[in-house]
Formats: sequence, C-alpha cells, structure tokens
Amino acid sequence: MEKYIDLPLKNYLDDLAGPKDAPGGGSACGLAGALAASLGSMVCQFTLGRKKYAEVEPRIREILTELESLRGALVDLMQRDVDVFHTYMGQAFAMPKDTDEQKAARKQAIGEACQRAAEPPYEIVKKCVKLMSFFVELGEKGNTQLVSDVGVAGAMARAAFEGARLNVEINLNYICDTGFVENVRNELKDLAGEFDLLLSKVHDVVRKKMSK
Repeated sequence: MEKYIDLPLKNYLDDLAGPKDAPGGGSACGLAGALAASLGSMVCQFTLGRKKYAEVEPRIREILTELESLRGALVDLMQRDVDVFHTYMGQAFAMPKDTDEQKAARKQAIGEACQRAAEPPYEIVKKCVKLMSFFVELGEKGNTQLVSDVGVAGAMARAAFEGARLNVEINLNYICDTGFVENVRNELKDLAGEFDLLLSKVHDVVRKKMSK
C-alpha cells in the first residue's frame, strides 16, 4: 500500500471523506499535528538570517531542527494509524461470534487490537506537547510579523492533541489489561495539564504581541 504522504492530498481527503474504515480521526490528528509543525518551521525560516533576530538565531535553528523531526514523526503516525487498523482491527472485528468460546476469543483479540490502535494517537498526544513548548518560544523569540502563524500552529496542535486523546480513550474502553488502561489514563491527565498550560502561554504571548 502506498503511503498517503506520497500521494496527492486529494487522495487522502477523498478517502477520509468516503465510506472507508481508515483513514479516520486518528490519522487526521497526525496530519493536523504535521501541519502545526510545518507552520512552526515556517516561522523559524522567516526569523533566520534577519539582523533583528541575530541574537536568537542559534536557538531558532535548534527549534527548526526539532520541529522538522516532529513533522516527520507525525506524518509517520498519520500513516501508522491507518496501517494498524488494516492490520489488526479489521481482522479482530471480523472474527466469528456464534459460540461463547468464539465470543471470548473475539473479545480478547479486539482488546489486543485496540491496545495497538491506541499507540499512534498516544504518540501524537505526546508529540503535540513538545510542539507546544516550541511554539511558546517562537512566540517570544520569532519574527513578530508571523506571530499570528504561531497562534495558528498552536490551534492546529490543540486540534491534534484533543482529537488524538479522544482516539486513545475510545480504544481504552475495549482493552482488557486494566493496569495498562489505568496507567495510560493517568498519563493522559498529566499530559493534558501540561498541554493546557503551554497553550495558555502561547495564547498570551500571541495576543500580547498582536496588540502592539
């Protein structure tokens, strides 16, 4: 199967809009995160090489490197979410359920498939927290003419974070490993608190600079 990143965007959007099992919301969150990272990289590119920002250029270069790495990872997760569904979820839900034994085996297989399906969106959640930490810095140090783009990047990252979190949580409902479920729920709560704090900082710096 060809990767969506190697196909025209229209192909992905048509498949997303169509009656297909995948791509779905999790994959769309990967794309939203990659768009957020791309916007952050754009702000870096318009900051580098300008005399006004010479003092922060070394740090901006570091941020650009990190954002490009995150963009690549999020594109991979956009595809992984699709691949995991096709590889595991479809098979599990297609299992017979006529007898009690078949129902039990199917339930176990679905739980294992959902645990795998939770992995890509969970990684998206974590990467969006990293994105937001860089957007705070870009709002403070980046080219002020692009501060609204920092705000848009933050909004895209928020969509990716919230959507990916929902995708993790829906899969947790089918996972039999209660210890795993509890750990992930606790980690999601901590990550959400960290993300919200960073998002608030991005909003504050963007609004402050836009009001000047």
